Amino acid sequence: MAESNSFKHTLIVRALSGTALVAVMLTMLYLGGWWWHGFAAFIALGSLWEFCRMAPGVPRADVFAAFVTAAIVLFSSEHVSQAGLMAIFGLCCFFVYFVELARRQITADSHSNASVGPVMTGLIYTIVPWYCMIRFRALPDPVGWAAVLSIFLCTWSCDVAAYLVGSRWGTLRICPHISPNKSLEGFVGGFFASTLCGALCAWYFGFSPWAFVLTGAACGSAGQLGDLVESLIKRENGVKDSGHILPGHGGFLDRFDSVLVNSLCAWLIWWVCLL
Repeated sequence: MAESNSFKHTLIVRALSGTALVAVMLTMLYLGGWWWHGFAAFIALGSLWEFCRMAPGVPRADVFAAFVTAAIVLFSSEHVSQAGLMAIFGLCCFFVYFVELARRQITADSHSNASVGPVMTGLIYTIVPWYCMIRFRALPDPVGWAAVLSIFLCTWSCDVAAYLVGSRWGTLRICPHISPNKSLEGFVGGFFASTLCGALCAWYFGFSPWAFVLTGAACGSAGQLGDLVESLIKRENGVKDSGHILPGHGGFLDRFDSVLVNSLCAWLIWWVCLL
C-alpha cells in the first residue's frame, strides 16, 4: 500500500511539474524575442552545469571558462555567425589549455587531457542546440514559431508513442545495458508518430511538407538515440538523474535530452530545404 501511494505521489508530482514546464516554455516560445531568448539561455546554462557536474575532475577555472564561452554565445546568438561561433569555441579550447599551462608552471601539475574534452563536449552537447533554437525563433513569424514548435511537438509525440507502444507490445530490447525498457517496437512506434506529427505541422502551418516531415523523421530516430546517449553519460558517471531542479523529472538534461539532437537535425534540415 505504501509503495502504491508513493508511486501515485510521484506520478502526480511528475505530471504537475511537467505541465508547468510545458506551459512556461510554450508561453516564452509564443512571446518570442528576449522572452524566448532568456528562457532558452537559462535552460542551456543549467544543462551545461549539470553536464560539468557529472564530469569528474574538471577544475573550477575550466568550468568557469566554459560558462563564459556559453554566455557569450547564447546572449549574442542573433549576431554571431556560424564562423564566429567556431572561433569562440576555438578560443575557449585554447583558454582551457592556457589555464592548464599556468597550473603546470605554478604547481608542476596539470589536467589538460581531463579538462579540454569535457569542457568542449559540454559546450557542443548543451549550448549549440539551444543556440540553434534561439536562431530558429529569431526568424520571421510564422517560420520561427512553427520551426521550434514542430521540434517539440514531434519530440513529445515520439516519446508518448514509444512509451505506449513499447509498454503494450514491446518484446525486443534494443539497449538492455543502457536503458532496459527501450524496445524495438516502441522505437518504431515513436518514429512513425513523430513523422506523422511533422506532416500534420506542415498541413497546419501551410508550409511545404519536406522540412517538417524530415524533421519529424529525425526527431523519431535521432531523438530516441539522443535519449540513450544521455542515459549512457549518466551510467558512465554513476548517477541516476542529471539534476534535481524539476520534481519528478530530474534535471534539464533528463527533460530535454532528445530535444538537443533534434534541434541540430532540424537546423540542418531547414538550412538545406528553406534557409
